[in-house]
Parts: sequence; structure tokens; C-alpha cells
Amino acid sequence: MDYKIESVCAIGAERGFLYTDPDWVEQVVDATGGGGGVDVVISGTGANLAEALGCLRPGGRIAVFGSSAGRRATFEVPVLYFGQFTMLGTSWAARRISGRCFDSSTSTKLGR
Repeated sequence: MDYKIESVCAIGAERGFLYTDPDWVEQVVDATGGGGGVDVVISGTGANLAEALGCLRPGGRIAVFGSSAGRRATFEVPVLYFGQFTMLGTSWAARRISGRCFDSSTSTKLGR
């Protein structure tokens, strides 16, 4: 699974996290200085959208390109609009969506 983290770092991410780690959301929060969240989540898992939304900073973006963890996702809709999140669904590979997500990033750095 480390190859997945290597691949997102190759397209501009500072760091990656695996949804298979039971505490992955806490890892993201810790990596962003205990709060704030990340600018972008690129997800190929689908079913864990609620957790992924919990990793975003206000105004952050999530790009979903797969459903390896399940085809149905449940989350509280107010989380989406109160967080002012943008959600992109695409069938493109993560490398192709990087331009749409990372290029417009506000550059929140991990570990602040």
C-alpha cells in the first residue's frame, strides 16, 4: 500500500494516508497541526466519505474516483454545506484529477 502514498506524493501531495488504518482521520488531523484539515482528499474508496469529509479544512475539496470500500456512502448533508466543501466525482485516475485539485489548492501545509 505504500506505493499508493508514493503515487500521490509524485503528483504534489506532501503526504498520504491509508483508509485501512483504523485511526487515519486522527492521523490527518495530527498532521495538520491538530486541526484545520487538508485542502484536498483524493478518494478511491467511496464508502468512507463521512470520514474523508472530516479530514477537510473549511472550503476543502474531495475528488472521488472509485468505490473500492463500497458503493454507498452516508454522511450528514449539513457537513457538506457548513464546511463549504466541494465534491468532484470522476472516472479519471488520480494523476489526471490532480491538476483540478492541487493546482487550485490554497497550500495548507501539513505539520503547521
